[in-house]
This record gives sequence, C-alpha cells and structure tokens, in this order.
Amino acid sequence: MKQRILIIYETAGGGHLSNALAIEAACKQNYPDSEIVLMHVSVAAKSQRIAALFDGYNRMLKFDPRIVKYGYTILNRINAEKLVLPFMPKVTRNLEDAFYEIKPDVIVSVFGMVNYAVWDVLKNLGWAHHVPYLIFVTDMTSSFLRSWVHPEADMMIAMLPETKQQLVAYGMPEERIRVLDGLPVNPNFIRPPIPKPEARRELGMALDRFTVLITMGGVANKNTYRFTKELADSGLPLQIIVVCGRNASLKRKMDRLAAGSRAPIKVLGFTDKMPLLMDATDLAISKPGPGTIAELVHKEIPMLIDDIFDPMPQERGNLSFVVQKGVGLAITRDHSVSAMVRDLMNDPVRFEQLRAAARSIKNEKAVFDLVDLIMSFVPESKLSLTSSLHPSNR
Repeated sequence: MKQRILIIYETAGGGHLSNALAIEAACKQNYPDSEIVLMHVSVAAKSQRIAALFDGYNRMLKFDPRIVKYGYTILNRINAEKLVLPFMPKVTRNLEDAFYEIKPDVIVSVFGMVNYAVWDVLKNLGWAHHVPYLIFVTDMTSSFLRSWVHPEADMMIAMLPETKQQLVAYGMPEERIRVLDGLPVNPNFIRPPIPKPEARRELGMALDRFTVLITMGGVANKNTYRFTKELADSGLPLQIIVVCGRNASLKRKMDRLAAGSRAPIKVLGFTDKMPLLMDATDLAISKPGPGTIAELVHKEIPMLIDDIFDPMPQERGNLSFVVQKGVGLAITRDHSVSAMVRDLMNDPVRFEQLRAAARSIKNEKAVFDLVDLIMSFVPESKLSLTSSLHPSNR
C-alpha cells in the first residue's frame, strides 16, 4: 500500500506552493512508492472569505509590500486564526471532509496561518497524535510569525539553527524540533546546470552577453519596473530577464518597456522555467524571499537584494542572512542598482567571491533530509482509518 503524504499550502505569495512542490518532487525521486497529495487550503475550505483574505494579501504585495508590515505587527500580537475559526464552523467541517476523504498517513503544513485550524480538524476526527502532524517552517531566520508554532505538532522542521531558536522562543518544545542546516529547494535546482550559452540559446537570447535576472516574488512588485528601467537606460552591455509572476498588469507594463528598450529585455509572467532562467543568468536582483534566495544559492548566482524600502518583517532576517553569508549585496538608496551591477561586471574577483560563498553554504541534501524526516513518521503498521466514522455520522 502506498504511503500517502498530505501537504497543506496556500498561495499567499508564491513561496509556500514552491516548497510544497519541492517536497513532492523529492518524495517522488527518493520514495517512488509514495503518494503525495497537495491541498490548497482555501480551496479545500470552500470559503469565499478565506480566499478573499489571501487574495487581499497578494494585492497588497503588488501595490506596496510595506503595507504588509502593519498586518504582521497585528498578527504577531494576536492569533487571528484562533479568533475567527469559531465563527466559521463550515470551514472546519469542509476541511474535516477533505481530510477524511484523503486519509493521509502523514500531514505536513508549509503555511504558517493554518496550523491551529489543522489541529482542530485532527482533534475532531480523533486523529490527533495518531496521524503525525508536521510543520515545515518555510521562513529562514528569526523574524517570522508566531502563528507558525503549534506546540501540539508532532514535529516542527527548521531550515537553520537561528530558526530553531525562534521556534523555542515562541513556545515549541525543543525536543520536537529538527534542523535541516540547509536551504531545501526543488531537485530541479540541484541538477547539473545547462551551460549558459545553451540556456540562452533556448531562451532566444544573446549567447555571450552579461545577463541579469530580475525576479521579485510570485506576485512581483513595482520595484521590478524601477530596476529594469534603470538597467535598460544605463548603457551597460547587458541583457535582462524579467519575471512578473502572476502580476498581469506589471507584465503589460514591462512588455511596453521592452518594446522600446535599447537593452534586450525578455519578459515572462508566471513560469515553471526558473531553473533554465537561472542557468542563463550571471547576476540576479530579487526581494528577500527565502525560496528565491535558496534557489540562487544552489545555482551559485550572486544576488542583489532589494532594501530600498523596508522588507516585510518576516523577510528582514533573510536579507541579513544574504549579506552576512557573503552571497549577495543589499540595494539601498545610497547606490544605484546600475552602479552596483556595473561594479560587479568590472570586478571578476569580487564576483567570484560571491559565487564561492554560495557554494560554501549550499546543502544539496537538505530537501532529501526533509523528506526523510517526513517519511520517518509513516507508521510501520498503518493506522486504518477506513472504518472510522466521520464525526458528522456519529
């Protein structure tokens, strides 16, 4: 009988889905007999209010990520999830139905604002501490929401020792925390890279031109345009790849910029070709999202991280990580992005130092260590849930 792993995610930003897909891909590679089920939690909840809440978060990211920091401050003082769930009984019942239909052997959450809801579902079904419930914290360092922590979870998985320290401070028993000591990525980012000329040829780009990738998250933001236009007008001998994610209005604006640009600009919306884009890339410009940072580290690509405006609080520690580990630089108001790019283009020694720093910290085993931890919770003799009565039928 196949081992069935349920992974719960949400599309607030793009990183949670990326982590869910990374776990799925690594499980399929190392545990081909496993069955991975991805649950988009707002879809499974069948709640327009829940969907509108996360859609509103994405709209704020598109407009100005600085707005999100006010919500972060509020959410870190109160657990909104615990407050609103009693007023949304249909959400809990719908999640119970979805869980009962799947009958997983292990449940893994990769999203920080559903963990109390999941625990209530497990209690109502009589599955608490029978079906292992694991939480993988997709934020890297210490500046993340306390709602990630549920002290009843069977295990919490942290990327780094710094993450573990914050989990303990938020009330998670230390003996139920495991540290990967590395940044898990989809196995697609671990495979040997395609040589840059071949990757650029596949993308229809110049083979020997310095290439900058600009990717500012799953819904991107307006600094994407700012940085692209500055580089396009700089006169530097480069070409630019711009990923706009699910931000359709930004993509239209970027298409217009590319049409009149002297520098070649390749504009993409949401894409599943990020490994190929990174293989074609010399230097990346990004926001401090943990997923993109991890992928760039594994591809050994130097990075410039947006710090012109304060990053979202949960991403501030990621920017510090990049700078402290020497894998990238912060873009501030003190230096133009075009000047930073020019300096790196003209300083191959510094450029190679950034690449070497990435090479020194990447851990290609991290994602496989993660799935090994998950699979270690599959019961040797699986708990039979088929004959259990759903609570609504009792």
